[in-house]
Amino acid sequence: MRWREASVRVGALVGVLLGSAGLGRAVGGAAEVLADPAAAFFEPGRVHAIHLIVSAEDWEAMEPRQGQGGGFGPPGAGRRGFDLSEAFESGRATRPGLAGALGLDFAYVRGSIEVDGERVGEVGLRYKGNGTYVMAQGGDKRPMKVDFNRYVKGQRFRGLKTLNLHNNVVDRTFLHETLGYAVAREAGLPAPRTTYAEVWITVPGRHERAPLGVYTVTEQVDDVFLKGRFGTGKGLLMKPGGRESLRYRGEAWAEYERPLNVKEKGSAADRERMVAFLKLLEEADDATFAREVGRYVDVENTALFLALNVAMVNLDSILTIGQNYYAYLEAESGRLHWWLWDLDNCWGYFALMGTPEQRVAFSIGQPWQGENRLIERLLGVEKIRSRYLADLKRLIEGPMRPDKLRREIETWAAVLRPAIAREGEGMLRAFEASVFGTPSGGSAPMAFGPFQAANLPLVEFVERRVRSVRDQLEGRSEGQRIEFGIPGMGGPRGGRGPGGPGAFQPPPAEVFAMPFLRGAGVEPGEGMTAESFRALGRRWHEAWDGAGTGSVGRDEVVEGLNREFGPPPGAGPGPGGAGPRLRPGPGAGGPTMFGGPGAMWAAGFFTAGDTDRDGRLTGGEMRALFERWAREWDRDGDGTLTAEEIGEGFRGTMPAFPGGEGGPPGGTSPGTR
Repeated sequence: MRWREASVRVGALVGVLLGSAGLGRAVGGAAEVLADPAAAFFEPGRVHAIHLIVSAEDWEAMEPRQGQGGGFGPPGAGRRGFDLSEAFESGRATRPGLAGALGLDFAYVRGSIEVDGERVGEVGLRYKGNGTYVMAQGGDKRPMKVDFNRYVKGQRFRGLKTLNLHNNVVDRTFLHETLGYAVAREAGLPAPRTTYAEVWITVPGRHERAPLGVYTVTEQVDDVFLKGRFGTGKGLLMKPGGRESLRYRGEAWAEYERPLNVKEKGSAADRERMVAFLKLLEEADDATFAREVGRYVDVENTALFLALNVAMVNLDSILTIGQNYYAYLEAESGRLHWWLWDLDNCWGYFALMGTPEQRVAFSIGQPWQGENRLIERLLGVEKIRSRYLADLKRLIEGPMRPDKLRREIETWAAVLRPAIAREGEGMLRAFEASVFGTPSGGSAPMAFGPFQAANLPLVEFVERRVRSVRDQLEGRSEGQRIEFGIPGMGGPRGGRGPGGPGAFQPPPAEVFAMPFLRGAGVEPGEGMTAESFRALGRRWHEAWDGAGTGSVGRDEVVEGLNREFGPPPGAGPGPGGAGPRLRPGPGAGGPTMFGGPGAMWAAGFFTAGDTDRDGRLTGGEMRALFERWAREWDRDGDGTLTAEEIGEGFRGTMPAFPGGEGGPPGGTSPGTR
């Protein structure tokens, strides 16, 4: 389909995707339309051109600093399980989420930006993201934030203070955010707007307008967003990042600043009210909670927020890890509102939970993972649960109707294809397979080694998910309850409600053992002998040492780990990316998308094994490394390494992958490059 034809079709979607030429403001149940200078920028039907200009000094300064980190939040000490936000909450990390747990700290630098040829003055630029950054750090197409207000107070672009450039490193459909937020807006939930842009970067003296690729440009949730939707920027805006973020911690507000990740502080009364809600959530009996909760949360918003997460199977969210959402205590009503954020793993894409078949049948009756006091209590209140079920029905019959979404998907695909094709043939093939399926009609292979099982093509997922929700609403199915982890590792853990026997998942650590077990030809339940583990180290080194020199450098280790752990789609040798690599690193000449697991973990191998610090791993050093790991990881000393022991050992050896200190001298490490 040519551009003109696509533009005509997309024009018909403007009302659906934007709601109006302005912003719909919810005030007292009535909708008002406010003049919005950004409306034209977010209007569907085009891919913008964004050009970033950064000095060579600032280009280097953008690289994230490697902080203390602190690893992954442990269970115990009153915590309810695996928690990525624990390091941030305790002050050991500068940010919540995976990047914080890995010790990454993103700093703003000065730069300039041109949008469709219009140059904006000095702006702040920094990298952003958690998984999307970690997966992309080996390449140049990393997620970024543009702050127009950082260095020039009061400066705006189309009335906006900030734009987010999301790299779609996980979402090879490029459509998850755009469709998810559009469905939310049509259903009546405040949601950021999105558009697309091809992004180039200039570093004077080094790179002239070097292409980075296609980004999703996402509106920031801030006081500008609040004013557009609520008519005021006042109130308490929070972006919690962990399973324990909404725990009651006493009456002192200082105990909540970091766990709630406060973005707009609101008034003292707002903060007191938030503490009162958390106390109600934690301590009230069921009858009291049901009677009082409506004083603290907007019931309509809350039910719809939950229904959207469940209907779209948005599992990297409040339903599981406890992240990727905003909570806003609106000043006038004193009630909490919730909305979605970071939907790249939406539409059943969060492959660290179950199989594609399990995710498409995700339970609407018990749609949470592990212990989730907030959702369990909210859905235990009849007036919220009944509205939630009604919203699910309304969603599948309206905003999520498969034939409607199929038309929108096809229209956006026509718009995006030319730009995606410029990133390389491999990227375009991945896009087509991820959206529409393989030519044979099968599911697109979207594997990230052992970490990501195949996902259903987007159009197939929508059709089957709507059917599953309808069957569950009408009593023909109980749906599938799933837990964190990848099925197929370990034994069943008994029935779990509708999931029943077979809905088993391992602790997250076991995921990291799979390449070791697979390389040794061992089944997950069998374990590895110390000798087979040492032999695997020898075989890996021989395979990585393609030149037969007896030692391997960083690039060989990165490529070797990518092979063993399974490179992401589009990584590695192939048709190449949108242009030359801008920074030294793995995969030069290949796609600039990201460097895969090897880019994350190569530094850890050098830190642990390169004893003479010469930037090379010899065969002897590799053998000694695996000999030591075989002893240290064998916690019970029985001479056999279980999947759990290997996974825990590997994760503990690299507590801050991508590392930093372990890079070869004279070169660059994945963490600092």
